[in-house]
Amino acid sequence: MTPRVRKFESFAVEGSEKLLFAGMMFGGLEVLDVDDFRLLDRAPTRGVVSVVAAHPTLPYVAISGDELSLWRYEPNGKLTRLFEIPLTLQPEDDYSRSLRGLKLSAAWPSPSTRASDGCLPRPPTMRRSR
Repeated sequence: MTPRVRKFESFAVEGSEKLLFAGMMFGGLEVLDVDDFRLLDRAPTRGVVSVVAAHPTLPYVAISGDELSLWRYEPNGKLTRLFEIPLTLQPEDDYSRSLRGLKLSAAWPSPSTRASDGCLPRPPTMRRSR
């Protein structure tokens, strides 16, 4: 039997370096054991997972891609979704139906919006310590 090929788009290792979180190219978040690369848990996502970030000390993982979501994980690798913000609208989902008739241009700044316009936060200035 040929093993199934898993295509990772992104990954992160948690602070104790026992668990690896992989964002899948075709959707999904997988938790793998670092020592033997064994699959511990798999959770569905809205689509591609471009970025995975694990908190260094707390049991949280954040992902970004077609959604922004925050997950809590157990020491055995079990994932629990805490919240999700969809970034793409699909005609058949409930979230996009609830947005019908809304003017999104008022909620989203145009590409020409700059931080100096007051719509976006300014990046913090970095000062060198002496």
